[in-house]
Amino acid sequence: IIDVVKDFGNILLCTSHDERKGVIALGGSVSKHHAILSTLLNGGAEYAVYLTTAHKTSGSVSGATTDEAKSWGKVKDESDVATVIGDVTITFPLMMMSVLDRLDEDGLLGREPEAGKKKEPSGEVVSRNAKC
Repeated sequence: IIDVVKDFGNILLCTSHDERKGVIALGGSVSKHHAILSTLLNGGAEYAVYLTTAHKTSGSVSGATTDEAKSWGKVKDESDVATVIGDVTITFPLMMMSVLDRLDEDGLLGREPEAGKKKEPSGEVVSRNAKC
């Protein structure tokens, strides 16, 4: 038996301990509704990204945008937000590759530079064979 009331209580408990909150919603429906509603009850999220194929004109929870979430206080007014309309099986991997590339460029992945390249003090990776 699935107890959605108990599940929602667990979500509220988990999010109430975090000082800063963010939501990445893949798709919509009940899971998106519970995740974003839990932020409303705990002061609103600082970050929100919705990846969905639903449009706001559908009038569904799936199509509700981050602007709607701001109007209800589910996401703070000054929050960084984005609503991406598209197939999540395409948009999410592209988004994550971009995030990983940026983390790698900033040296935050803890990886060594590729063979034949060295990392400059500025964090920039340059080829050892480069002629400057």
